[in-house]
Amino acid sequence: MLTATTLNFKQDHKAKCRISKAFCLGLMIPLGFICSANGNISSNKMDWTPSSSERLVKLPPNYLKKSVDRDFEKSGLAQALYKNQDSITLKIDTLKDIQGSISQTNDAELKTELRHQYLAEKQAYLELVAKDQNFRRKKTETTLKLYEKLLQDLNRKKNQLSPQKTKLLENQI
Repeated sequence: MLTATTLNFKQDHKAKCRISKAFCLGLMIPLGFICSANGNISSNKMDWTPSSSERLVKLPPNYLKKSVDRDFEKSGLAQALYKNQDSITLKIDTLKDIQGSISQTNDAELKTELRHQYLAEKQAYLELVAKDQNFRRKKTETTLKLYEKLLQDLNRKKNQLSPQKTKLLENQI
């Protein structure tokens, strides 16, 4: 009687572990595909080429910043940055789900498999964060170049002679 109960318990436990494995793997596979699909951002649309125009030079500083920010929001770089940030959020959710699955399972083999999956997802997360930093760096460098060009335009205009100054110089000679 004791061996039949033990045998029955072991069979029930194995069945629950199989269901648990199938459930965990069933959750992880779609999440992995979703996150990896969102991580693929084409590099040809990640540009932002603002132009320093006469209109920008004449704007007050606070309007200038708003105008530059508005221009950035319309760019492919902004879209790529926001898409990457969404991918990072999904990846964090995936990591949390895998951690939860690791803590809930009792099967050593499944735990090992989940830990491997967790490490792979964490590596993908770190790659997304690195990509995010590159997007932000590109935005900052582009903004800096724009402001430097605007400053050069202002300095050039400042050093140009007005018609009145030119007349005065001609009269002096």
